[in-house]
Amino acid sequence: ILFISCFSSQKKKIDDPDLLYRIGEDYLKKGAFVQALQALFDAEKLDPKNHEIKNLIGFTFMVRGDYENSEKYYKKAISVKKDYPEAHIGLADVYIRLKKWNNAIHHADEALSNILYMSPYEAYNIRGWANFNNEDYNSAEVDFRNAISSNPNYVVAIYNLGLVYEKK
Repeated sequence: ILFISCFSSQKKKIDDPDLLYRIGEDYLKKGAFVQALQALFDAEKLDPKNHEIKNLIGFTFMVRGDYENSEKYYKKAISVKKDYPEAHIGLADVYIRLKKWNNAIHHADEALSNILYMSPYEAYNIRGWANFNNEDYNSAEVDFRNAISSNPNYVVAIYNLGLVYEKK
């Protein structure tokens, strides 16, 4: 046991950005945000053109409530890969939190323009929420209905649609 303890206290430098990404992702799932960011920043240094690393850094900052850095990293991910719906949705979510409704709509639209995007209900819901807050209840209703049509179990959109009906 002593041998194992001594051995495990030695730290090896990891030079595989994919492994560092997975380590960062694991730390994030455990709520260890500082360690997640450390691993992800190390991964970014090794693979500076990797849009997925930048996206996860943006998400980690958003979860921490640091919207300024979140916005910065989502934009970096998009600058590397313009047609990256996950980063557009992340950025739209940041703009929702910052109450920048039109920016949120723009990035939700960008995500929806990618026919390969696997979660269009998220984009419809975000766009619907932005439209709702812009008091465009007709557009919000259409968006929430599209979200529900895309994923009938997406209760957030169902609830939001109820809010629209309450306003109408």
